[in-house]
Amino acid sequence: MSSTEEKYKFTTSHSEAQRRRKRVIMTMEFTPTFCVGGARYYDAELGRWMSIDPLAHLRPGLSPYNYVQNNPHLRIDPGGLTDIKISVYRKLESSKSTLGNLYVTNSSNEKTISGYTLELPDKNNKPFESRILSGSYEAKRSSSNKFNKSGGVIRLEDKNDRTDVLIHYGNDPAETEGCILVGSSQSKDKVKGSVNKLTELIQYVDEIMETDNENGEETNIIVEIEDPKVEDEEND
Repeated sequence: MSSTEEKYKFTTSHSEAQRRRKRVIMTMEFTPTFCVGGARYYDAELGRWMSIDPLAHLRPGLSPYNYVQNNPHLRIDPGGLTDIKISVYRKLESSKSTLGNLYVTNSSNEKTISGYTLELPDKNNKPFESRILSGSYEAKRSSSNKFNKSGGVIRLEDKNDRTDVLIHYGNDPAETEGCILVGSSQSKDKVKGSVNKLTELIQYVDEIMETDNENGEETNIIVEIEDPKVEDEEND
């Protein structure tokens, strides 16, 4: 048998399958049957994922069984996560505002930035009058003449009948315009240090985008908004 035939021969023997699994170029733990690749099980013998991507809902145009958006030549996914995840955890709601916590994590699920958020209260998702619906949103780093002090803004995808929703700077509900304000601290119906916090976020995004661009990769930004336990606050 030629060396080429030997390299590509197919076998179902246990010892051969084990040997071939060790060649898989991924960060995985090995079980007797499947490789555990981050958040999914991978059968190295068949070359197939045995479960769907937990983040498949963020890529509706791709198969939920795809890997690195079907482009393994240019992309890797060692942690199984998106490149930049901006999480907003809503905590406290009044008649004027919704206050929350801000966390930014990278592909290794390491927390890189933390802060606070300010949004409008829930008024049935009405544009300019209500906070947006909770859920996952794809986002892009964008320039803005209006919010140029921070060097840019984060623009969320148009979704759930809402358009032009930004993460930008500001201090009180009147400045939100239905968007999300970030800050270094918060008080009743306010966030403070907003320009500095957004500048920190934009600079971090720019650093990741520059590195990805040098490697020929696209930077993914996902905004996750959760409101599992929003407490009502009585206004004085």
